[in-house]
Amino acid sequence: MQPTAWLYLVVSTSRQAETLGEQEAWATAAANAHGWAITRTFQGTASGRTGPRKLIQDLLQQLRTTHTAQRPARVLMTRLDRVGRGDTLQILVAIDEIMRLGATIHTREDGDVIIRTSSDIIKPFFRALTGGLENEARADKARAGHARRKSAGLHDGHAPYGVVLIEGRPRPFEPAATIVRTIFKLRAQGLGLRTIRKRILEQHPPPKSLKHGRTKTISWDKSTIAMMLKCSTYRDVVVPADLFDRISVVQQPDPLFVKSGEGTWPLAGAIVCSCGRKLSGRMSGRSPARHRYYVCYDHSDGRQPHFRAEYVEAAFATILEQLVASSELQRTYKSPRIFARAMRERVRDLEAALRDAESRRRNVLGHAELLPPSSESATALFDHLNDVSTRKLRLEQDLAEAQRDLAQADVLRRQAADAGEILRTLPAMWATLGLDDQRNVARVLSEILGGIRLEAISTSRDIKFADPPAALTTVYVCLQM
Repeated sequence: MQPTAWLYLVVSTSRQAETLGEQEAWATAAANAHGWAITRTFQGTASGRTGPRKLIQDLLQQLRTTHTAQRPARVLMTRLDRVGRGDTLQILVAIDEIMRLGATIHTREDGDVIIRTSSDIIKPFFRALTGGLENEARADKARAGHARRKSAGLHDGHAPYGVVLIEGRPRPFEPAATIVRTIFKLRAQGLGLRTIRKRILEQHPPPKSLKHGRTKTISWDKSTIAMMLKCSTYRDVVVPADLFDRISVVQQPDPLFVKSGEGTWPLAGAIVCSCGRKLSGRMSGRSPARHRYYVCYDHSDGRQPHFRAEYVEAAFATILEQLVASSELQRTYKSPRIFARAMRERVRDLEAALRDAESRRRNVLGHAELLPPSSESATALFDHLNDVSTRKLRLEQDLAEAQRDLAQADVLRRQAADAGEILRTLPAMWATLGLDDQRNVARVLSEILGGIRLEAISTSRDIKFADPPAALTTVYVCLQM
């Protein structure tokens, strides 16, 4: 029998609804590739800001009421954060219930999501904790927006220097457009980038015009000239098509700056310079002496300090090895066990109270039956019987709620790993994590530690991290001294 799959397609707001088609296309392709028959689709708009989305709750309800033999083998969703974002523990409960009901979650990022050991919980925990990669969610929306603009024949992105957008279409903007034409003409004469830069600066080029009358001073270096010569927006708008085509085939040496898609920086956005600004990734140098760097582009003294990426990342790895769980984090991870124990005690107490209420009801009912219906004593007993019955009904409702809480607490108890074990495992797992997961782990730790800051004495190869701020009172992870 062919395995079946349910599709789970969801966005947070109606403005993101255009990405549902992309989610469905991926899920359908994945199902076809694995030979899964799609038998049901859950699709819609539902916010996950405060916990599991309503749509995932609808899916869970359908799973519960569907016969075991008819339940799907897979639930396909693009990312785990489609389940929800806000309450991490409740999101893990929802994931656990899907698995206990016999379905395996399959995502575009991770494939089949399997949780068998405490270390397996690290990835879904960080997925839920970080809002599931909000950057990627924005990327889905951005891709759809870019495709829509391109299909309409409109310019995609910001207008380059010397160009203004009129109803979404590029038009020359003088006198900056004249500077652009000069650059192409000088390049056609065979001049190098450094010489072109010098000639342009001699003409005192105007700043770049932005929206609402604002301007921006251009940093006229070789990379600026190189990017202009490659900008296809200029073709047949500012620069004649034949001139642009002729320049585009001119062999240029590799720029000293980062190429699109070259290099990876797992700590970008998590590490800050001694001046307090976040470091960005950058490639520099020519092959074979081309290296990755973390750079502070807006250093307080006007410099742009470069730090070799491999030394920064090695120093970060030593931080991971020094992490120990603080008492607050230990209590956080132990709380599901404590909560489960408290819920079991509450269930026992309510069951005892319910038995007592039922016994009282029977005793009152037995006494009432011995008295004439019209007597005052019988009326008082019937009033008492109503009170006992009302208490019994309330106890039944409380018991049902406590039993649901106990079921959730048992799920959390099974999943709750020892905080110390997670942190002991993290250094070994760090190298095996994907780039997105490394970035999210680094950013979460940076947030928890109050920032991972380089000391001012750090050099390109000698990396020193400052101690976490001593003023923090809610640090959940602390450095072992």
